[in-house]
Amino acid sequence: MLKRIVTGAVLTFLFVFALSELFLPYIIDKQVETGLAKAFGTEDIQATVKARPALTMLGGDFSLITINGKNVHTEKLTISQLSAVFKDTSIDLQRLTKDKTLVFRSIGGFDGTIILQEQDINQYVAKHIKGVKNIRVALLPGTMKVTGDLAIGPATVAIAMDGKIRGDQTQIKYAADQLLVNNALVSANFGGNALSEFLLFDLKKLPVTANVRDVIIEQGRVVIRIAK
Repeated sequence: MLKRIVTGAVLTFLFVFALSELFLPYIIDKQVETGLAKAFGTEDIQATVKARPALTMLGGDFSLITINGKNVHTEKLTISQLSAVFKDTSIDLQRLTKDKTLVFRSIGGFDGTIILQEQDINQYVAKHIKGVKNIRVALLPGTMKVTGDLAIGPATVAIAMDGKIRGDQTQIKYAADQLLVNNALVSANFGGNALSEFLLFDLKKLPVTANVRDVIIEQGRVVIRIAK
């Protein structure tokens, strides 16, 4: 009799363990996706969680969390693509399941990539730089060109800037190296720094602490490597 009870208990445990290995990661994947969708206002986001054994996920502990999202909306700038890999990570599972809010308690390691498209930067710059109309942003290998028409009193002048997108700890900024007004070279701080230097994105808008590791300007897009 005792042997049957022990055998039954073992089989039950193995059955529950097998089910947890199969279904628990899927269930938490969807919870994490819901939390991220709520934070960023996009449904186009996927998450994959891993832990061995899977039952440790019930404590909010994961060996690996992988995230991939598209058209992620921040306060002012749309991120075309966002990917991230978290290692040895703990999240607040209670808040995730109850409030659909993703809160990281601890992160052992983190690497990610943010991709910004030319048209999204163009929309942001057009709203950010006051007094300049017909703004056009062009991303070329290694440089970002900005052109437009600047109103100075009753007159309007054509401006053209060549510059770089740089990372400064948590901030991603644009700074003009060269500024032309009606094709004449002038000081880069002509019209004030708001014209020739401005913030594009702050990583503090993300739900995890991160710093800028590298910024690469390519044809039509910017690739930003971030890490903890």
